[in-house]
Amino acid sequence: MASGTQWFYVVGSERKGPLTADQMAALQSAGVIDETTLVWTDGMAEWAALSDTPLHAGPNFPPLPASGPVAAGDMAAVYDPPVAGFGQAISTCFRKYVTFSGRANRPEFWWFTLFVVLGASLTTTIDGAVFRPDEYLEFGIRFGLHTYWPINSLFSLVVFLPGLAVSVRRLHDKDLSGWWVLLHFLPIVGTIILIVWFCRRGTQGRNRFG
Repeated sequence: MASGTQWFYVVGSERKGPLTADQMAALQSAGVIDETTLVWTDGMAEWAALSDTPLHAGPNFPPLPASGPVAAGDMAAVYDPPVAGFGQAISTCFRKYVTFSGRANRPEFWWFTLFVVLGASLTTTIDGAVFRPDEYLEFGIRFGLHTYWPINSLFSLVVFLPGLAVSVRRLHDKDLSGWWVLLHFLPIVGTIILIVWFCRRGTQGRNRFG
């Protein structure tokens, strides 16, 4: 099964694609599509369930069945494949550094969150190894602070905006306003609510955010 082959699939009232075989596999892993999803590749006479479909490349596709989940002629859709891996999540979040529009699936949000946690742990360790405690104290007293972690502080500054942006996009994936991210300021309860929302699957098909 070649990774460069093209697939099309149906969600709600829309045709999505084209996608490669690797992207289709990522969709299945993310739970966006399953074996019952209608798909099509060149060489097939009609749309069929994913479980019954071989992969073949091709730019042409037949009209969708009028009696099926999509009316014939209703084919205006362009699909942006969801994030599925650690590296992809990091590159996507930094590429969308201050992009608060659109949606982010669970892998995109949680892989980037893991990156932030690991980065914070690493930079804190480096700070502790490079700077002595008494140097921290002198710097802190001079600037009215208790401690100062320069490398960790710089890392936190760099990831703040993309972290905020992906949080807003994750809420959008649940068809929720990004302003709900302000629940972080509600101690404990607000954070728990956001974690539950961030863990839950996004809405199927398009919503008001994309």
